[in-house]
Amino acid sequence: MLKGLLKTIILKLPFGRPLADAIKRQLPSYKTSIPYWIKKYIHNAEVNVVQIGAFDGATEDHLFDLIRRNNQWNVLFVEPVPESFKALKQNYGNASRFSFENAGINKTGESQPFYKISDKAFVDIDDLSISYRQISSFSLAHVKALSKDVIPENYIHSIDINCLSLNDLFKKHKIDALDLFVIDAEGYDWEIVSQLDLNLYQPKVIIFEAVNLNQDELSEAKNNLGKLYFIFKMGINYVCFKKDIITPKDYKRLNNLKAIRFANDYSE
Repeated sequence: MLKGLLKTIILKLPFGRPLADAIKRQLPSYKTSIPYWIKKYIHNAEVNVVQIGAFDGATEDHLFDLIRRNNQWNVLFVEPVPESFKALKQNYGNASRFSFENAGINKTGESQPFYKISDKAFVDIDDLSISYRQISSFSLAHVKALSKDVIPENYIHSIDINCLSLNDLFKKHKIDALDLFVIDAEGYDWEIVSQLDLNLYQPKVIIFEAVNLNQDELSEAKNNLGKLYFIFKMGINYVCFKKDIITPKDYKRLNNLKAIRFANDYSE
């Protein structure tokens, strides 16, 4: 209501339309803001969140401010890289609503080589962006591709990390209910999402990085998630809303973003 009143006042001013358009251009679009849509459908009630590939919890993270602000959110953070895991715990602290797991997630639960940019690269290469610390994966080819022409291959090294299957992770941390499921696993996102037993868990919102999925994985996502979820592309992520929570009005708004039509049209 207030927003509408302000818009009316601005439009009545001389050159009001150019001014309104200029203000609009400076504001982030709610339509493509993942935190906006999480906030809209995941309220500050007692909810359960699992974030896999949490890195340090803060850097370029959609959830950081939301998690700190919503003190009834119970969150399990999963991060395989020891240095990042240490920073993650420091950034969030030891509140009882937080749980942490320093492990990778795969289907077998067996330890596996994990590839990352070495610390030495950030010493030897001038002005190397800190964002390259986020490039880590079970796939050596993926790390090479993302660091090509910037970081020589000899700065990529592997570490053996302990792993859990998603089912074992949930058993270990007694995850009985799940409202928000967020994955950033640098090319292994569908390997993780596909382990989610939708007969036991149906989060309101599932978010996973999709930019590195191949066509077979996209087809699997369509077949596995499309029956229960509407799926929309926001940046490099797929944001999946459970069909029974999203309103027809919001569906239309999101569909203007060229929704990935893994589901039937929403009928009013």
